Amino acid sequence: MTATYATADEEKMLKFDQVLHARLGGLKEAVTVWTETVSKLEKTKEKAENGLRSKADKADWKGENAGVTQAFVRKTAKEFGDALTEATSIRNILRDAESEFKAAKSALEKLVEQAPGKGIRIDPDGTVSYLVHPDRRSKDYDGPEPEQADFEAMRSSIKAAVDRANEADDIASRALRALVGKDKNNFSGTKYDSLAAASKAQDAEDAHTAYELYKKGDDATPQEIDRLNALFEDNKKDPYFAERFALEVGPKGSMEYWADMGDPSDGSRLGVDHRDS
Repeated sequence: MTATYATADEEKMLKFDQVLHARLGGLKEAVTVWTETVSKLEKTKEKAENGLRSKADKADWKGENAGVTQAFVRKTAKEFGDALTEATSIRNILRDAESEFKAAKSALEKLVEQAPGKGIRIDPDGTVSYLVHPDRRSKDYDGPEPEQADFEAMRSSIKAAVDRANEADDIASRALRALVGKDKNNFSGTKYDSLAAASKAQDAEDAHTAYELYKKGDDATPQEIDRLNALFEDNKKDPYFAERFALEVGPKGSMEYWADMGDPSDGSRLGVDHRDS
């Protein structure tokens, strides 16, 4: 028997039972709290701009005080605006994530409810099987008799719902990390109107990262080529990523890249380190 081990990414992914039994009350409450925060910050931003900064701009300060104090007041007022933008973005991400999780959870609940009527059993881990196996049916059995196509349809529907939750979770967690940022003293000012907008921003970022690796050609290390291949694999069904990457590379660049990577005369190790690439 061959042992199998889950990758780190697979271990992070939400499973069938986690989506089905997800408790979304806390997330819904977080959306409410952030919505209230946005409302408070809107008022604070207005006061900062119309009061603090407006008065500083009109003040007839001279010398060093004008150069230091006015700049400080303007920066402080701007931070209120950035705080509002960041808080609004967080609220939007959480709001849309909750909506996606709720839709995925409802889809699984509906499938679990409908399965017995189709003669199908869904186990706690999402495994699909006969409700009553053909070998155990009595002679007078008149219940549903699902066929292979029914099982495949059920598995496909389950996977679609779980994938929807995982995609929302992945986009939301990455967006929230970006919003928090690395600068503890300043708000990022990053703006996301929706989870879909965050997804597009992430696609563009991935496409640019892929391009930066791609243009190294055969100067790329095996690890960098692995990273490039991983980006392609993760985004293989994403048309927006493909569009952005194609725009950065251009048709001529693509041909030159593969010609360079396959040429061993200048030290390319593609054929050595990545025989299956």
